[in-house]
Amino acid sequence: MSFLRNINLNGKHVALLWHSGVSPDDVRRFVEELQTVVGAEGSVAVENVERLKASNHPASHFDAVISGIFAPQIFVHDDSILPEIIRILKPNGLFLFQEAVLPLNTPDAAIKTESWLKSHVKINGFVASDGDFTDVDVTPEALLQLRMLLQIPEHLPLKVCQGSIRKPSYEIGSSSLLRKLNTATPASTGPALKQDTPKVWALSTSDLMDDDLMDQDELLDEEDYAKPDPASLKANCGPGKKRACKDCSCGFAEELAGTAAAAPKTVTSSCGSCYLGDAFRCASCPYLGMPAFKPGDKITLSDRQLKADV
Repeated sequence: MSFLRNINLNGKHVALLWHSGVSPDDVRRFVEELQTVVGAEGSVAVENVERLKASNHPASHFDAVISGIFAPQIFVHDDSILPEIIRILKPNGLFLFQEAVLPLNTPDAAIKTESWLKSHVKINGFVASDGDFTDVDVTPEALLQLRMLLQIPEHLPLKVCQGSIRKPSYEIGSSSLLRKLNTATPASTGPALKQDTPKVWALSTSDLMDDDLMDQDELLDEEDYAKPDPASLKANCGPGKKRACKDCSCGFAEELAGTAAAAPKTVTSSCGSCYLGDAFRCASCPYLGMPAFKPGDKITLSDRQLKADV
């Protein structure tokens, strides 16, 4: 009970959580002492931490939750139990617990590190700082019992950490409307400024006058209002010319380019022996594979040559 010396629980509703492996006599003696601390107006609810969710306590019901204080402190307060504890706590409620921790992360270990514990209570919504965690003085016999139960080698330093953290002063999921600034009341309660003190970023009415603004119509000359002559807009090229201008923008250059692309490509012989047959033709000859013909004759293929070989 020494860890409750600086905590006022008089008239408070407290939930005491015990875990498997603890002595029933230790739990009974602590409950009797705790009932004298909370007084007649307070209450003590004793629950198995592993069956806390099944108890179905109402939300924001307890002023304080005490867990893991009975030796051996082998219970791990992880994400499976922390959300339920913060749910049943009232806003600004106290969560007091003890847990065996390791200084370094050890694979396959049954317990977690102290840094893991500090980060996970914050992740689950608790308000905690490094000053809210202290080391518990454990006897060598109790520490040896912890090592045997948790199967922690002797070369790894083992200790029991105690946390005294709280739920935020507001309810989880609560919301609040933002008030509009009241211009009739001063925004600051500090000393008033002198009348001649310049105000930074303040705009006077003269700064918003239209005298400093330029009329956009003044940027136009009389020539800009005159309608252009349609003849001046006509291009100097077109179908009447054989070639398009260098900087053609009327589409005549594209039209000529399309006509040139559509024109059939004529095939000319560079060796003059294409009509003699494949034996006299080049590898890139367009008549390769065709029968021999006389110069100037029209090439025709028989029905047999048009049928694929099977």
